Amino acid sequence: MRKAAGIMLVIFGIYLIIVEAIYLSRIDSHLGAFTLLPIVFGAFIIAGGIFIVAGGILCIRKRYWGICLASTLLAVYIVIRWLINAHRILPWDWIAILGIPPIIFVCITKKEWQEISA
Repeated sequence: MRKAAGIMLVIFGIYLIIVEAIYLSRIDSHLGAFTLLPIVFGAFIIAGGIFIVAGGILCIRKRYWGICLASTLLAVYIVIRWLINAHRILPWDWIAILGIPPIIFVCITKKEWQEISA
């Protein structure tokens, strides 16, 4: 289950980075001062995607349970944010469902990681 959670996190993180980069590339630059806000938020989301990918890789390698848990919490937060902002849902956004099961898998396998580190 730990490897499945890591793979789902990596796929979701890469998807998040790609979708946010596409969104940022379509921002109209002649809006003036209002252009800066979406760019800043988009940069934070891309950084979150990189953190989720790193958490997925650490989850596959069975290291740093806390970082893996934090990346799954961030993935769930982003999925909830996407569901609230339904106007930006793309046809292939069913991939966002991959952000929810890893938190369950990581919490279930916590004992597995504690045995290794002890």
